[in-house]
Amino acid sequence: MKALAGLLLTSVVLVALPEQATAFTVTNSGLTAYLVDGASNPTLNLVRGQTYTFNVSAIGHPFYIKTTATTGTLDQYTNGVTGQGVTSGTLTFVVPTDAPNQLFYHCSLHATMGGTLNITGIVGVPPGGTPQGAPADLWLGLATPNPARDGARFSFGLPRGSSIGFSVFDMGGRRVWGLKQGVMPAGVHSIAWNGLDEAGHPAPSGLYFFLLRADDRALSGRLVLAR
Repeated sequence: MKALAGLLLTSVVLVALPEQATAFTVTNSGLTAYLVDGASNPTLNLVRGQTYTFNVSAIGHPFYIKTTATTGTLDQYTNGVTGQGVTSGTLTFVVPTDAPNQLFYHCSLHATMGGTLNITGIVGVPPGGTPQGAPADLWLGLATPNPARDGARFSFGLPRGSSIGFSVFDMGGRRVWGLKQGVMPAGVHSIAWNGLDEAGHPAPSGLYFFLLRADDRALSGRLVLAR
């Protein structure tokens, strides 16, 4: 437990930096593919609890988020989605904490235009509240409070004993504070950060990212400090 020194622990916590953009530009390559940031029908990795925008400019190619990779307007996934069927404008997707592990973006008219959305991580407490035993899957809670003035508390659940690491980063990607790698047992854990950097100075107001790593998985969230 020496690796946890300096932290106000109730148990354990983990988090992760977003590794992919949250805004995408969507155009079309004729009738054959969507171009997402210039790539043809790419697979996108989205994180539960994050907000994504798809800025679409593909006249004649209605853009949908769906539960199946099919044409037509059936099987739409509507939870957290605004702007379904857009051809020129923005579709916004706030990924719910209970979103399935896989969804699809697809044109309602052309079968070859579409790709896969892999939904990873769980940012936020699972539906039904915080479980008391070991959860079925790794999850990371939202920072509370948020915005925060003097630090925040984080909660997370481990389905099994895991080697974990936790860090807080500023907008420039610089590590502000963190926990050295350590092994934690299965179960629900929480950790408190007092808002100080690793030199013991108050972290300035601004947007921060917290990163949880558990074995080979990572989850992330955002925290605003408002001094």
